[in-house]
Amino acid sequence: MFTSAWLYSGLLSATAVALDIGDRAPSLSSVTNWLNGTPVDPAAPDGRTRYVVELWATWCGPCRASAPHLAKLHERYKDRGVVIVGLTTEPEEKVRPFVESLKIPYRIAVDPNETTSNTWWKGVEGIPHAFLVETNGTIVWAGHPMDGLEATLEDVVQGRWNRERVQQREQIQAKLSRALERGQFSEALQALDELLRDQPKRLELHQLRLGLLAQLGDRAALQAHHRTMLDVFRDSPKELNEIAWSLAAPSPLPVELRDPEVALRAALRAAELTDHNDPNILDTLAMAYHSVGLTEMAIITAERALRLCNEAEDRGEIETNLNFFRTAVQARAVLKETNAPAPTAAPTP
Repeated sequence: MFTSAWLYSGLLSATAVALDIGDRAPSLSSVTNWLNGTPVDPAAPDGRTRYVVELWATWCGPCRASAPHLAKLHERYKDRGVVIVGLTTEPEEKVRPFVESLKIPYRIAVDPNETTSNTWWKGVEGIPHAFLVETNGTIVWAGHPMDGLEATLEDVVQGRWNRERVQQREQIQAKLSRALERGQFSEALQALDELLRDQPKRLELHQLRLGLLAQLGDRAALQAHHRTMLDVFRDSPKELNEIAWSLAAPSPLPVELRDPEVALRAALRAAELTDHNDPNILDTLAMAYHSVGLTEMAIITAERALRLCNEAEDRGEIETNLNFFRTAVQARAVLKETNAPAPTAAPTP
């Protein structure tokens, strides 16, 4: 059974920042060093361009994780009037190799003199942290770049965004938080479903729903929602990969939330969407194969992931998993060679 503390981890609380929705975007004119493009300034709106400004650093693990997400948004929206800027206060000699290693395609503003520390950075408690700026220079969204930015950006580009809608979301979020704090899981589920109807592709909301269903002991609804997630994210390899990894990989996730079939389906679909060329997704697929007893397939898949992987840290993790799969196969062979007796039922107490 989940504790309420686990549930809270799926709910991102509002961050106390100086810049908020409705504020004017500060200037970036003091930044003189730009990578991947010419300088831009959200504080000088042209009535056509929207900006995503992300605060980040090379030492920040979550920033590394969010970079591919922002790269995807860059490719999707670069011809639709959206400019993405990564703003860092580190020196270029640290930043440039990082940008080149991750093949970051969007603009990077290098500000080692911290000329923006009292504007963009002021009051930000953690990174990565991003702001979405409308064509009139007004901030319309702020938060973790992988928590609602994509859905809000699409709303803005499609002309669906409005302040009243944001306020409604905030009210429902507050209702959800209160219900969680009081342990009122049925009421929390109702509030969460309201959020999901409005934001159906927020993965963390789906994950929180699984936790609530587990708290309520509704195994059938929990299993059904796993399959709903497969459908919702069927064209989103990153989210499918996260779903598969959480269900198949070693983790503190309780048994009642695990579903090896969904894990394998999600991992297979993610691999298909990336042409079996993403080493991290293949690593997840290997783990999913192993979770359903297809350890030989896990080895083949992990070996391909290793061949494709150029990142030292990721290679280490893939090699660790690959060695685990090989050990499992060896252990099975040893048992077979020694004619180990077949397992028997535990004695009746």
